[in-house]
Amino acid sequence: MTAFKAAYYEAVGKAEEVLKLGSFELTLPKDNEVQIEIITSAVNPSDVKTRQGNRGPLTVPSLIPHSDGAGIVTACGRAVTHFKPGDRVWVYNAAWERNHGTAATLINLPEELVVNLPDNTSFEIGACLGIPALTAAAALLSLDTNRDDTIIVTGGSGAVGMCAIQMAKMLGLTVLSTVRSEEKARIAKQMGADYVINAATENVLEKVKQYTHDQLLDGIVEVDFGGNLDWTIPALKLNGIIAPYASMGEKTPTIDFYPMMFKQIILKPIFVYVLSQSMRARAIELIQRALQEKKLNPLIANTYVLDDIVQAHLAVEAGNKIGQVLIRNDCGFATYDRA
Repeated sequence: MTAFKAAYYEAVGKAEEVLKLGSFELTLPKDNEVQIEIITSAVNPSDVKTRQGNRGPLTVPSLIPHSDGAGIVTACGRAVTHFKPGDRVWVYNAAWERNHGTAATLINLPEELVVNLPDNTSFEIGACLGIPALTAAAALLSLDTNRDDTIIVTGGSGAVGMCAIQMAKMLGLTVLSTVRSEEKARIAKQMGADYVINAATENVLEKVKQYTHDQLLDGIVEVDFGGNLDWTIPALKLNGIIAPYASMGEKTPTIDFYPMMFKQIILKPIFVYVLSQSMRARAIELIQRALQEKKLNPLIANTYVLDDIVQAHLAVEAGNKIGQVLIRNDCGFATYDRA
């Protein structure tokens, strides 16, 4: 057994009321598990929604939150083949159907949820990869595009949108993006978008037609499926594909079926936690390539220590940050070089 520190909660509710800190004991990893000292953990909107109770009541006595993180392997189970103590790694889906996520200094995870972190990539960037980059990569791959195709990434200043723009440019795509402020437009351009549309002040469909000379779009990485249906289907070419990963503007959208049918529009929803094994492998391969080529560099808004996890959750809840909110641990359980 090894001691570790973690944040946890025993009931859903407000961050300041339910989040606690405590010391725990971790067993040796099982045969297929990797034990990791977590150096950085990301706070994603889904982590906050789960803690608030938006995903239902707590079904376990207590939960250590957060799905994503990065750190150093400290031990491996007997059946682990791809990792050894001292390896730098990033992890994903740590809190999906598990009660021990990455808001901790130590964790045991199945080998399949652990990925090597390239030497040129920091632990901070590693913590940003799970939900945002995997979602972006899976959405891009679902569009079945060819080099020089034209797509649009809605919400280009969001965590997923920024990753999608950068990887799409690496793939040789022409990338349009929508945002809702001048500051967010600057971020989307910084990520590499060829053309940015302010959906708060401009007619998106008209701007798409103008930029593409009426050739329209091959695909859409969509952050708000229901909220954008007034322009997305008209903006797509025949056989165009929409890869939506959220629909907060309209959770129960009504679709005008025949315009979609006449264009044979294809919907490929993305839910990162349940990606097929083959899609997950392809998405990870795309992310690793982008990291190695220095083409993927998520923005970091704020970094907190584990003791300040309440403030980290509140920063995500506020909804006005651009970039990822991280927690960095400096407890030093691992004896390996953490530079």
